[in-house]
Amino acid sequence: MKKLDLGSNKIKRIANVHMLVSLTQLSLENNEISRLDGLEELQCLMELYLGNNLISDVKETIKLKELQRLIILDISGNLMSSNRDQGYRIFCIFHLRKLRVLDGMSIDPQEHLEAKETFSGRLTEEILHSRLQGRKLFEIRELDLSSCKLRDFEDMFDASTCPNLRDLNLSHNHMVSLKGFGFLPNLKILRLRDNKIETLFCKPSPDDKNFRRGLFGMPGLELLDVSENALQYLYGLQYSPLKELKMLFAAKNEIVKIEHLEKLR
Repeated sequence: MKKLDLGSNKIKRIANVHMLVSLTQLSLENNEISRLDGLEELQCLMELYLGNNLISDVKETIKLKELQRLIILDISGNLMSSNRDQGYRIFCIFHLRKLRVLDGMSIDPQEHLEAKETFSGRLTEEILHSRLQGRKLFEIRELDLSSCKLRDFEDMFDASTCPNLRDLNLSHNHMVSLKGFGFLPNLKILRLRDNKIETLFCKPSPDDKNFRRGLFGMPGLELLDVSENALQYLYGLQYSPLKELKMLFAAKNEIVKIEHLEKLR
C-alpha cells in the first residue's frame, strides 16, 4: 500500500501503522489527533496531511525528524498554527530539514536562513535528553552541557524544573549573557568557561517585581568560573547576593579594572 486516507474520522491517536512500511502518502485530516507518536516507523513516507486536528504543541513535530523522505507536510488548522505570531512555521522548517512544502506553501531559502538564525544554538530537548541519559531533570544534582554550541536555553533552568541542581557546566559554548538563568537557590557550582559573555549583569524587566535572573538568582553559589570570555569589567557582582562565593575564576578575559568585589566576603 502506497497511499492511505483516514481523513474525517474520530481518530485520537496514531497506532498500529508500523506494518505499512511502503506507505508514501498518509492523510489524517479532520480528526482529533493531538500527539504524533507512532509515525516514526513509516520511513518511506513522503507526504503527510494532518490539517484540522488538535495538535497544540509545536514540539510534537520534532517526532517527525525520523522520516527522512518527508517533503510535504500539512498541519494547518491545528491549535499551534492558528496564531502565526508563534513562529511555528520556522520551527518546523528548522527541525524538519528535508521539507519542501509546508501547509501548501513552498519553503524558500530565506525561511531556511531565518529558521537557522532563530533556533540554532538553543538547548533542545534532544540535547538535554542525550546528556541526562534517562534521568529526570528535576532529580539531577550535576549536569554537564559543555561543548553543545549553545547560545541560549529559554529559561530552561530554575527551581521549578531542576530544584536539586548543584553543579552546572556550560563551558565551551556560545553564550553571551546570563539572562537565561532563573531562580536556582541550591546551585553551588557554575562553570561558564570559554563562552562569549560580555557582562555579569542582567537588567531587570519592568514587569519583574522579584527579579531573580542571572547571578541574582544564585544566592548559594560557591564557585563561579567565567574564564576565557569577553568580560571587560566585573560589573554586576555588586548587585548579586553571592554571600557564599568562595572561588571566582576570571582568567583570560579583557578585564581592565578590578572593582565591585566589596560584597564577596
